[in-house]
Amino acid sequence: MSCVCVSSALLLLCLLATQTEASCSAHNCTAGEFYEDGGCLGCRSGYFCAGGSEAPELCANGTFNPLTRQSNSSACQLCSPGTYTHVPGSSTCTACPSGFKCPDYGTSEPIACEEGTYAVNETSAIMGSTECYECPKGSRCAVTWALPEACEYGYYTNTTNSLTCTLCPPGHSCPYPDSTPQSCPAGYYSTSGQTNCTKCPAGRRCPSTTTTHPIDCQPGRYSYEGSIECADCPTGFHCPTAHQDPIQCPEGRYTNVTGQRVCAECEAGHNCLNRNESVLCPHGTYSLLGQANCDACSPGFFSREGSISCMPCPAGHECYDPSREPMACQEGYFASGAADNCSLCPVGSLSGSQKGLCVNCPAGQTCADPR
Repeated sequence: MSCVCVSSALLLLCLLATQTEASCSAHNCTAGEFYEDGGCLGCRSGYFCAGGSEAPELCANGTFNPLTRQSNSSACQLCSPGTYTHVPGSSTCTACPSGFKCPDYGTSEPIACEEGTYAVNETSAIMGSTECYECPKGSRCAVTWALPEACEYGYYTNTTNSLTCTLCPPGHSCPYPDSTPQSCPAGYYSTSGQTNCTKCPAGRRCPSTTTTHPIDCQPGRYSYEGSIECADCPTGFHCPTAHQDPIQCPEGRYTNVTGQRVCAECEAGHNCLNRNESVLCPHGTYSLLGQANCDACSPGFFSREGSISCMPCPAGHECYDPSREPMACQEGYFASGAADNCSLCPVGSLSGSQKGLCVNCPAGQTCADPR
């Protein structure tokens, strides 16, 4: 109830009748109260009231008062680190927003994070960040109000506070997004944006430590996987394709110089048994075109070096050793041709002048011994 004071007697009655109500004079408001609309009211939160006729005073920026009926400025508490208030008369402090920091007690204005740093505050959090955090290596911080984003595969940042990630350069690998790109070792290569270097494929070479594309081997050369250089195809082999192992020449063919794609056919009168050379057939042997080895002549035949066939021993000669030249039959012996040995003429005959046959003993003579 309210009353109008007209005398001390009535005032006493009024006080007795309104024991719990406010004084009818502003001068009688107690500490923690303020006068309004003819009565004393309890001081609101966010304020403090000295009492009497004093008007309520607002808590300053950076402070808050959650309680009512507070009588002095000590009721205004400093906002804790991570919170702030920039409105006088606050009953609570606000969590520091994302992208800002509130490092001290009594923060009235959040401080914006610098580029490359970040601070994140969940919507329901009662306290925000007291500091802005460095964007770590291997991540990017394009904005200050979001968590760092890890670099995608094939990208990197090897410094803190990066706004963007860098594409891994060709000839390098970036297995760790927070590290400096690593040069590919010799025998490996990479295009841009690779986490690992790739082993050089067979048939190609990767000579340097920063190879970006493998180099094809030239015809007649080959390489294994991971090769720095291509090798010449060895003698006795041919290399039709660079990515395969050298293939040994088939029987009857050869290569006597390196770097060959095809094998040559062994020439007639030659021996290509080792497949890396073509040599003349020795005396007493022969070979045909494409034949790997030289065949021996049969007894009664002979051949000279590099022969493509065996020749029959001529009449009047013997060829018991095909590697030797035919030997003339001795007196009293004969050979009609293709003979390995000369034969003794029968009794009563003599060998002819060419010793290819025996002739009868001349009239009036005896030829008991043809020799």
